[in-house]
Amino acid sequence: MHRPAALTALTALTIITASGQAAAPPVSAFAALPEISAVNLSPDGRRLLIMRAIEETHHPVVLDIATGKSSLVMAANPVEFLFNWCRWASDRRIICSIRRYDTLQASQIDASRYRYYRDGRTTFTRMLAVDSDGTNVLELIRAPVNRGSGDLKWNPVDQDNIRDWLPDDPDHVIVQLAREERTRPSLYRLNIHNNRLTRIRRYHDSVYDWYVDRKGVVRFATGFRNTTPVAFSVEKKQLRELDLTALSADNPLLLPHVIRVSGDGTKIYFLSYHEGGHRALYQADAATGKNIEPLFRDPDFDVFSTLLSHTDTYDLQLLHYLQDDVATHWFDKALEAKLAEAHRTLEKVHTRVLVMDSDRAQNRFVFTAEGPASPPSYYLYDHGEQSMRLIGHAYPQLTGVIEPKTIRYPARDGYQIPAILTVPEGTGPHPTILFPHGGPNSRDAPHFHYWTQYFISRGYAVLQPNFRGSTGYGAAHLAAGFEQWGLRMQQDVMDGLDWLIEQKITDPDRVCVVGSSYGGYVALVAAFKTPDLIRCAVSFAGVTDLAGLKVRVNEFDLGELALARIQSGPAMDANSPLRRVDSIDVPLLIVHGDMDRSVMIEQSRDLAAALEKSGKTYTYIEQPDGDHFLSIARHRLQFFQVMDEFLARYLR
Repeated sequence: MHRPAALTALTALTIITASGQAAAPPVSAFAALPEISAVNLSPDGRRLLIMRAIEETHHPVVLDIATGKSSLVMAANPVEFLFNWCRWASDRRIICSIRRYDTLQASQIDASRYRYYRDGRTTFTRMLAVDSDGTNVLELIRAPVNRGSGDLKWNPVDQDNIRDWLPDDPDHVIVQLAREERTRPSLYRLNIHNNRLTRIRRYHDSVYDWYVDRKGVVRFATGFRNTTPVAFSVEKKQLRELDLTALSADNPLLLPHVIRVSGDGTKIYFLSYHEGGHRALYQADAATGKNIEPLFRDPDFDVFSTLLSHTDTYDLQLLHYLQDDVATHWFDKALEAKLAEAHRTLEKVHTRVLVMDSDRAQNRFVFTAEGPASPPSYYLYDHGEQSMRLIGHAYPQLTGVIEPKTIRYPARDGYQIPAILTVPEGTGPHPTILFPHGGPNSRDAPHFHYWTQYFISRGYAVLQPNFRGSTGYGAAHLAAGFEQWGLRMQQDVMDGLDWLIEQKITDPDRVCVVGSSYGGYVALVAAFKTPDLIRCAVSFAGVTDLAGLKVRVNEFDLGELALARIQSGPAMDANSPLRRVDSIDVPLLIVHGDMDRSVMIEQSRDLAAALEKSGKTYTYIEQPDGDHFLSIARHRLQFFQVMDEFLARYLR
């Protein structure tokens, strides 16, 4: 394990103001990994656990608040594994989730079924426990022991599902593992010092998730019977099935989502569209599923939770969610008053301020804040000392970014599409990037986005449409995108271009569609459906073949629910770039990592082969050991350098 030079210690709060720049920052400034990706306070509030970018990826670093000294706890080797997350399990012990690569033996691969494992590798998650000084490293959850040739035991692919951190028990956490049955998890108490695993609840045919109270007592369970959602109250050894009718929405694909049970185990907190309109936060009796009460709803936007709850009581304290921008709802008015001065301090510099973590006594808090003059920054607020100190900036080399704004434009049927628009300085019309988000069941917001700020730095206007099928704008907006890949969702994106041209924001002769994942799919579809409207298309890890995607999704439990949102029948081929290569009539840039397990690399490999056969203009780059998220620094830099050259060739 390598140890870098000492990291920058905690410093006094520095006010950053926007300043003009004589020249655009280099590509590397945008392509760099964020120097900080997460910060977590120890329960006693004395130390910070920071995920820092060091060389190729992020690693956990512990910083002593009193002394300002920091040390690397563990280091990832990108060729073997990367960190997903790390957090304090106690004042002494840290748990990290990692994703690791593995090679499947030829005998394990059924080529007729697993078309997308041609390279014979897969990824899986594991957990590591380590003391805060970097000693006593332990890979958690030992593999099952095979006691004979006929006793082959299943080792779960994913092992990082912690259901409760047991704040009163520093030696244990509660984990959920499909260890005894391949798709149905049992619940275990795990000793994070010696790896002792004690089963609390054996798997059940219909249970996918177990929920416990603050003492670790199992109180509730949810799952599916075939594709129908079910829920159970749990009393000692008995599971009693509940009627979910009142919790569900009219559309069977808009499923309720249980977040947790209350500290005393008497209530469940869940998100649901069950009253129609918009997703809201509710509570109900854990024993009966009845006595449903709304805890918070917004009349115009869905509630998707970033919840802070009290460590000791599990009582909900605040909720961050998205309207057109970030909004906060306070359940705990005393906490709101306690943090009012901290908010006022940060809001002198930033437009978006979020509470992310606290110590157990709730004396020290971690905030993130951003815009308009800076990318995301992390702060430590000490209520006792009434002090605010800077932990660090995600992108310290970038200042004076352009602030995005939320707009709405009309689709061809008159429907108003919400979108994020970022326009460079100077008089238009501008060369323009249509930048649809991935998912597609997600949404864009006017946050700092390193891709967007790169585009803006090169003089490109950027439109990020929240087309129908995006989350956040109500059940009708989301459901209107079901089975509309390449159809209505595609039209919504291209209708944004018409609006930009009408508003004289965009030069119609200099437009490119750029996206990743589902956004990459949109870019590739535009290349054969509307090549007369664009000059080029860029796809990072994009879907190219809906039939192939269907095969992949069908390999997973409950794949039917996902497939019902994508596409079916003859429309699949008609809206698959791989099947429409002859109609592609603009230059393409295609980049994909060979360890992407969200969209398999065969999607891009097959398209590149078809483009080559048809004599099309394209560039294809395959990134060894690359994933779906550009997690490794060299991959991110390579992609941005190639994209920079590609866009300059066709848009300037």
